[in-house]
Amino acid sequence: MAILIGMGLSGMSAQAGTEPPAAIGPVAAVAPMAVADAVFDSGAAQGANAADIPLSGTTTAPDGAQVEARIVRADTGAQVHPWTTVASAADGAWSGTVADVPRSVHWLGAEVRVRGSAAPAGRMAGRFGVGHVWAIWEQSNWSRLLLGYPGYAIAPETVTHPDDVQIWRVSRFEGSTATGTASKAPVNDATAAAGQVTPAAVAFANTLTAARPGEKFAIAGHLVSGTSPVDMINPADLSRKWADEVVLHDAFTAHGTPVGIAFNNGWVAWDTSPRNVQKMVPIMTGKLVDGTPVALGETVDLGPESFVLHHSMTELYDLSYTKMGFIGPQGRFVANGPDVNTFSLTLLSEIADPNYESVRQGWSAVLADKANFPEMLDYQWETIGAQRGVDDGAGGWEDTSHFSAEDDDGLPRHGRIGANHMLRAAGLLAFDRPEITHSDWTPTHIDLWNPDHDITTERTLRGGTSAAVRGFAFAGTLLTTEAQLVPDAGGSGRQGIRITPAGGVDGSETLEFGRGSLPGATEGPAFYRDKHILDLPVMDVGQAGLAALPVVTRPAIVSNLAGATEIVRDGSQAAFSDPNPLGSGVTGLTIKGEIRRATGVGGTISFGSGNIYKLEMLSDGLARISVNSSGATIGQQQTANTVFTDGAFVPFVWTVDLAAGTTTIWYGDTGMETFALSGTGGTLSSGRAITLLPTSLVADVRFVEVWKSATAVRDTSGLGAPHKRIEAGAGGAPVQIPALPSW
Repeated sequence: MAILIGMGLSGMSAQAGTEPPAAIGPVAAVAPMAVADAVFDSGAAQGANAADIPLSGTTTAPDGAQVEARIVRADTGAQVHPWTTVASAADGAWSGTVADVPRSVHWLGAEVRVRGSAAPAGRMAGRFGVGHVWAIWEQSNWSRLLLGYPGYAIAPETVTHPDDVQIWRVSRFEGSTATGTASKAPVNDATAAAGQVTPAAVAFANTLTAARPGEKFAIAGHLVSGTSPVDMINPADLSRKWADEVVLHDAFTAHGTPVGIAFNNGWVAWDTSPRNVQKMVPIMTGKLVDGTPVALGETVDLGPESFVLHHSMTELYDLSYTKMGFIGPQGRFVANGPDVNTFSLTLLSEIADPNYESVRQGWSAVLADKANFPEMLDYQWETIGAQRGVDDGAGGWEDTSHFSAEDDDGLPRHGRIGANHMLRAAGLLAFDRPEITHSDWTPTHIDLWNPDHDITTERTLRGGTSAAVRGFAFAGTLLTTEAQLVPDAGGSGRQGIRITPAGGVDGSETLEFGRGSLPGATEGPAFYRDKHILDLPVMDVGQAGLAALPVVTRPAIVSNLAGATEIVRDGSQAAFSDPNPLGSGVTGLTIKGEIRRATGVGGTISFGSGNIYKLEMLSDGLARISVNSSGATIGQQQTANTVFTDGAFVPFVWTVDLAAGTTTIWYGDTGMETFALSGTGGTLSSGRAITLLPTSLVADVRFVEVWKSATAVRDTSGLGAPHKRIEAGAGGAPVQIPALPSW
């Protein structure tokens, strides 16, 4: 159906549906979209903010006549995109595209006319949006969150931007070869009251629109409880059929939009081992974790866990446009454990499932490999911090693998946290990574803080008092009251956390927060009833829809006491050199670390073979840098100020940005110096390799890490996982992350 809007010869609007006078020239009509309230992706993850809108219709114009179109607001008719020629008439029909229609906070419509005709413009029936088109792949938690679950015992909050978010699903026939039918539900108060969208979906939608008011979101839920992606692509397995995913995708994009981002939202529970990423990456990208292409029908060789790649998401998505994101893991909490305050780290590991740590590290490495996976968005962090499980009515707590549908701090809170991760990954919401970045170890206590943000707890933000800050294990013991909020942690001027172990601190202990992404949730049913998740550390970093975000887990927080775990470099140890060359197209480099220099000594921290770059710590504490690239250089430039003070661990970040023609070093809490290179552009020599901690270095090192890209800010979280990190392990032994290839 097409509706003709009479504009009149004078340009005045007529009533919708008015028949144009036949004598004033040929007319054009535009067909409605294949999908009501269609949303087109505007390319946010690709750095764009516009979409191409395909249109078609009929015309009474002769063949060859030019058909023009413009885009207007659906409510007021105000022009959004000017008249442009989109097609030529042929046999009474036409089709074409309006290019680069900007992202809008309004619903839009299209008008068409025949060039040179005095007939009024034809107006499209219905409306469409230019916003964000995302797919979410997972199993039970996000299925319950977005698509439905009979156990909801909470009322939805009021929808703040009705209809601006829509949730798509497909009906499924488990165990049958029959395929389902796709449908969508706009998020509004009526659909929420009718149970067509869940209370958690409302919370998720309200968070998206709190960050991007008025913008339109279409979300496809590729979600089935208790399923494996390997089973999904297996034609012989009918528990979750690939054909259903195709039905959903085809309906979701029927109007001609690409999908902007396909998110794997912590699809982990089916395999909490290092194999998770090795299996999932080929299914998502058609490549092995080393970037080697895998054709459909080939076997992914994982020994006894090998499988045939019958299907992959490359059948649905053009990865030159669609980006891939990994959000998670969500962690796994185990109830009915020992209802005690302390127990061994070994038991903690068993309960916490340390394999989740390997999943996190595996995904972090792949998402940071931009050379092989340019389609991957930067890794965010674990989506912890929401309430799990329900009271079993018999003194215990059950279903702790799932977020609670009986508590707003369960599935709804998980939706709010997840929405923030997704918005940040898409580049639609900017905020700092909420993490503990600094520690000060003394013989009596340890202070932890972030120099830019106060640390608190959700319970404190709500006006209560946390008896302890949860999630920490010290010297093999899970802490309770030993961890407290403290003002001016470490003299930083920021609120942080003070850990005061009963037996004091000697600096050789291991301090952890959130082993395996499971911070402090293992003590037993009483801690679920008391909602221990409200006592986890949080930070207000400028997120949307929440007062604060849970702090990122840290498997190890290193001591700065004398004799503590650190890598001691005395000028005799072998260097750590990358066995592989830089590769082509490297236009930036970032090196980060924490190093302590003794009086009168120093050495090189890192260099590139052929002296394509060098970062040195001079014996007087100054830093010296040099860069030699194909487009920009700087020769042995020393800092004006002392970077590495005597006898103190100094955090630093050094970056080289060839495109900008600058190099910057940040050091301590506030130090920063920037130098201009001789020019802009160019790349670092592709055949050269990176070396960290050369033999000449005399210093104590907590860690050093390197990225093959530049950063514009001190915070390196936007770079994703480093190309290589070398950190102090037990007894000061160097630990490489990732472990392979070994340097």
